[in-house]
Amino acid sequence: MTFDELEGKYYELKGKHAGGLLSDEEFLAEVEKLSLQDEQGRWWMIGAKTGKWYVSQEGEWVQQEPPRAAPSAERVCPNCGAPVKEGALFCGSCGYRLVAEPVAPSIPAPQRSPATRPRGRGSCLFSLITGAVIGLIVVGSISLVAFNFFPDLQLEMGQGDLTEILTMGGGGLLISILGLFLLNGGFKAIITRRAIVEDDWGRRREKRGCSAVINGLGRLFFGILLLSGGLGMMTMTFYQEVLPWLGS
Repeated sequence: MTFDELEGKYYELKGKHAGGLLSDEEFLAEVEKLSLQDEQGRWWMIGAKTGKWYVSQEGEWVQQEPPRAAPSAERVCPNCGAPVKEGALFCGSCGYRLVAEPVAPSIPAPQRSPATRPRGRGSCLFSLITGAVIGLIVVGSISLVAFNFFPDLQLEMGQGDLTEILTMGGGGLLISILGLFLLNGGFKAIITRRAIVEDDWGRRREKRGCSAVINGLGRLFFGILLLSGGLGMMTMTFYQEVLPWLGS
């Protein structure tokens, strides 16, 4: 296809998107397919938001006007020789197809787009800080009970069973790690306002805006629950099983 044909396809997609026939994700996916390789081997694509042409130069997309072929004085059908209009797909006299079927390029187009997506760089730091605070609260609370700061609450000491230590401690560790992953995903969704989810058929799609923030808040809630429960299990195992085992 030519640059003019791709531009026509872009404005057709833009009209469908403006009319509500295409969602944001579908529009972006279709625009990413509008790429073209010129005679010099350079790849061109249309920016989804700007509608302008970008050329790939050393791994970067640079805005530039593409080289366009000069219009011919007269165009004729190669099958019957009848004159045809510029841009026509079929001959009006014999019905001969004037444009060949598009062939997929052998070299894949660069995957980078001109607009870079924001990344949640601080999500990992927030997760670590939140996990540390929750850990201090859980461990401190159980420690106060273990050292009899609350006479009405007491921990029953176990027998120092090694199997119980591995079962409860290992389970608490796995639950805590899962909670940290959920915390990190929740913070990332809130910071970037984007979240990747899967439907019942395993298809991945992206949520944006308020729906992504709500998804992130849900991950934070369950992450805090799992992290608190896992740290509680490990702390209880330490006081009930590990200390008696060390003292035996």
